[in-house]
Amino acid sequence: MLDAPPQSSYSLHLADLELDLLRGRVIRNREVLRLTPKEFALLAFLMQRPGEVYDAWQLAEQVWGMQLPVFERKNPKSHAVAIAVRRLRRKIDAGRSPRLLHTLRGGAYMLAALD
Repeated sequence: MLDAPPQSSYSLHLADLELDLLRGRVIRNREVLRLTPKEFALLAFLMQRPGEVYDAWQLAEQVWGMQLPVFERKNPKSHAVAIAVRRLRRKIDAGRSPRLLHTLRGGAYMLAALD
C-alpha cells in the first residue's frame, strides 16, 4: 500500500485533492469540484483506502449496497459502477497531474498518486 499523508477524521487528502466529509466538498488544486452524492460516496470510499484495488463488484457492494454475483459479469449494475468511475475521473483528473483514479487490467479501480 502507498504511504498516505495523515488524515483528520473529517478531511481526506491525496496529492492536491481534498475531500471535506463535514461540508460534502471536494477541492482539487484550489478548485471546488461538483460531485453527485454517489460520486462523493465513491471518492470517499477510495480516498479512505489509497492504493488499494477494488473491482466493480466490490465497489457496487461497498458504495451502492448492491450484491452482484461474480458470475454475472454483464450485469447492468456493474456497468453503472464503470460509468460512475468514468464520470468521477473526468471531474477529478481532467487536465490535472498527477492522475489519481486508475483503471487496472481486468476492470479494477484504484485511487493513488502514481505519476
